[in-house]
Amino acid sequence: FVNAGQTLDVLRDFSSILTHSLNAEAMLKQFLLFLREILSVNRAAIFLNRPTLSPADAPAAEDHHRLRSAAAIGLSSGLLEHFELSLDSGIGGQISRLGRILRRDSDEVRADAEAQKEFELLGAQVAVPIPDRDSIVGVAVFDGRVTGELLVNVELELIFHLLEQVGLALRNIWLHDQLADNHEMMADVLRELSSACIVVGRDLKVLHANKAARRHFGQKNRRTGGLEFSDMPQALGAKIYQVLKTGAGIGPFRYEPENSPGTIYSVSVVPFQRGNSVAPVSALLTADDLTQTEQLRKLEVEAANLRLVKTMADRLAHEV
Repeated sequence: FVNAGQTLDVLRDFSSILTHSLNAEAMLKQFLLFLREILSVNRAAIFLNRPTLSPADAPAAEDHHRLRSAAAIGLSSGLLEHFELSLDSGIGGQISRLGRILRRDSDEVRADAEAQKEFELLGAQVAVPIPDRDSIVGVAVFDGRVTGELLVNVELELIFHLLEQVGLALRNIWLHDQLADNHEMMADVLRELSSACIVVGRDLKVLHANKAARRHFGQKNRRTGGLEFSDMPQALGAKIYQVLKTGAGIGPFRYEPENSPGTIYSVSVVPFQRGNSVAPVSALLTADDLTQTEQLRKLEVEAANLRLVKTMADRLAHEV
């Protein structure tokens, strides 16, 4: 079936799905179209056990092993919308237990009424596991050729090995999505903090500045609305430069801007180091506005003094 020239053609065509390396749905659709082109598959569908990306999206215990349709050709979208496989029973259960390709006319399927029913509903003749070298992330089901002939073993072996690479790609896509979600969540948290947070790289470029930082230190740069290192007060810029050069953090210190008398900040600068490198790759400055806190403290002291004076006056009046 496959000679050297055909193998190169298959690999060349298979690489076309890499253009969708960050989009699982588009990649799987392209993969099925690729199989239809080289094998003339009549119907095909891919069911996946999608991982949980965040605690808020955690599935119920009974849904943990559910396989939902991710891509299909030649099958009704209405059917797949309400159809699922399971890793505990039926086709999914047999695939999970055997870990190999499953034919509709095999002994395992004949002894499994649920698997027979699923094959019949999908109009499929064979089911192929989608591994990622650690576990099974999904199941692909295929009908025969458009001519009515069944897929032969060497073709199914090729599909299995291609699906193994697809499984690894899916795992990478899901990990990328998880990292992107975590990064977005952390960015949202930093952006809404009341403390000013500024990350500056070794080239003195501002890598991140949250709302509080732009509000306190970004008034000069009205054109872009962002924050540049030149916008920083000279005293704070010198501290950041010192940390980037020495790699030693600077603990909390009191800072009062010259152009804003009465405003008080508690500022810290810490280095960010990568791996075993001694030189920091960036520095984080955090500034907490203590103006209101200081004012409240002064008011409390004044109130305490007034209470003391009142107590002394009452005592003197009593003695008189």
